[in-house]
Amino acid sequence: MAARKRRKRKSSKRNMPRRARLLKFAALGVILLSVFLGVWLLAKSSLFALRDIDVYGNKYLSKGEVVRLMGVIYGENLISLPSDEVVAMLSESKWVREVSLRKEYPGRLVVNIEEAVPQALLQIRGETYFVDGEGNVLGKLNDDPVQFLPVIVSDSARNPQAFREAVNLAGVLKQKGLATERNRIEISGVEKGPEELTMNIDGLTAKVGQGDYEEKLRRLFELSDEIRRRHVHVKYVDLRFSNSVIVKPFKEALE
Repeated sequence: MAARKRRKRKSSKRNMPRRARLLKFAALGVILLSVFLGVWLLAKSSLFALRDIDVYGNKYLSKGEVVRLMGVIYGENLISLPSDEVVAMLSESKWVREVSLRKEYPGRLVVNIEEAVPQALLQIRGETYFVDGEGNVLGKLNDDPVQFLPVIVSDSARNPQAFREAVNLAGVLKQKGLATERNRIEISGVEKGPEELTMNIDGLTAKVGQGDYEEKLRRLFELSDEIRRRHVHVKYVDLRFSNSVIVKPFKEALE
């Protein structure tokens, strides 16, 4: 009889840890369920509806374009808004180099973007596009011409090397601030090849060719002062030769 009572006590002691574990699991389940329900209710609550979107760093993209690229809708819940997906959608635009988001509860989304920097305008088949320093077409220009950027004029930019050189030349012109001082600087000859690149600046046409653009521009502006002083009507200036500059007046050639 005593042995039976001892066995019952031992069995009861073995069952106590099991009951405790079951109670802990049940309590944990209740906590997790409460958290899940709380998050679900917050995600559905109008308290965290997206009401304001602030965009910083944009110059060429309008706020409306940024919001459209993000794919977000005013009124959707800010808590459940997938930041990674929004960043990925914005980054698909060639205008966007870097982007970061910050949620400010209850209903504000702050967007900071770093845009690509246009280096030139590409005028082709009656349309004008922004082009960056890598030669990427960023987007179409829908407003009036931008006077601070050189314009690459081409019927078809099918010669990649010549187009790349034209972009490099535009970069030098922009870096020196020349396009900000003049109404329009045109670069043409892209279809013919890099050695046929030609620039028109202040009504003066110069055959520039490939490379050494800073040195060629220096020689051009030294010569242009002399041309204006002597009132010579020049058809074009040829800067493609390293040791000489050829000036072609409308009537005769001078070297």
